[in-house]
Amino acid sequence: MIEETLVIMLLALVVLLGYFGHIFFKRTRIPHFLLLVSVGIIINLFNIMDKEFLLPIVGLFSTLTLIMVTFYSGLNLELYDIIYQSGRAFLQSLTYILISVFLIGFVAHLLLGWPLLESFIFSSMTGGEITAAVVVPLVFSLGLRDEVKALLTLETAISTIITIVLFFMFLNQWLAGTADIYKAILSVVSNFTVAIIFGIIFSLVSLKVLLKFRREEYAFVLILGELLLIYTLVKSIGGNGELAALIFGLLLSNSRMLSETIHINFGADISPLIFRLNEFQDEISFIFETLFFVFLGMVFIIDISTMLSYLSIATLFVLILLTTRFAAVSLANLGSDIFRYRGIITILCAQGIVPASLSIYLLRYNLPLKYTFMSLITYIIILTNIITTVGVSIASHFMKGQVDPDLSS
Repeated sequence: MIEETLVIMLLALVVLLGYFGHIFFKRTRIPHFLLLVSVGIIINLFNIMDKEFLLPIVGLFSTLTLIMVTFYSGLNLELYDIIYQSGRAFLQSLTYILISVFLIGFVAHLLLGWPLLESFIFSSMTGGEITAAVVVPLVFSLGLRDEVKALLTLETAISTIITIVLFFMFLNQWLAGTADIYKAILSVVSNFTVAIIFGIIFSLVSLKVLLKFRREEYAFVLILGELLLIYTLVKSIGGNGELAALIFGLLLSNSRMLSETIHINFGADISPLIFRLNEFQDEISFIFETLFFVFLGMVFIIDISTMLSYLSIATLFVLILLTTRFAAVSLANLGSDIFRYRGIITILCAQGIVPASLSIYLLRYNLPLKYTFMSLITYIIILTNIITTVGVSIASHFMKGQVDPDLSS
């Protein structure tokens, strides 16, 4: 049995490491994910914690992290932007993800011999999520045009949503144990319809409760409790809980527009609360992400005999991602001023919390390739973060020299 003092000390060190790793990232542009995963791998090498004991904890953390990520994505999306300004971001993200998922899925099936459905479960996890924790700060630090900042900020949220939707679509089909496309589509539609309908209903009820108690102490705790309750209720009636969490965040951040549309009197009083909630939620999400990436390193299986082959496969998939991303960015922004920045936008491809969380989420199921998926995804996260870091460093050099930072030319 692990000593309680040792666990608390490790927890303290990890949280402090996450904080100073973030400071290090702001100054060096080297993503703190890499440091956190490395620390987890080192802890794993010393066998401080038993993996069998750790896996259920990591599984719970993956679920909580997904809830927080989707809620935070909704909280940072404006309905006005989604309706009027997100066309390019949506086209870019959708094109990038769908083509990447298709190509990686078929390459995995044909080249590696994986079953087709399992290949697409894997490709849906790796096919194009852009992590906001790395990309958004880098975009602002580069001093790019406002249109580029808005495009990439929206893309991080949209890619998170699409990635999670595709993952659960393929996973639900695998769980159903059928290749019947009609039944699979019906199952997916049912799953997400339930999430949308009941997610909206439960969210509206939660907003009314929040309106009544908004001036009381610990309003953020109330919101967190409502979020977890909405997730569990929607999940228990057969809906997608992550989508319901996203809807709650979206309705919460757009409460003023919502009050004008359906005549619920939220008014301006709730706006300061939403503003403070963003800061609170950001810190909570950061703690979850910090612990999660260390846990990911701790359950990461290091096998010298497969390391080189896994790294080669991951490199192939990253090359597919980069090629597809360049094509998607070029297509979505053709004829606009953003087109000249397609090189920089392409290298801002760092993946992070979503594919990592989904790979851990899979461990609860009897999927034969689940540990292979987790290892490959860890390599892909590391490689895409290295590419983004090196690419941004090169871009910064060009921009300091007042040269057009379009790395594609």
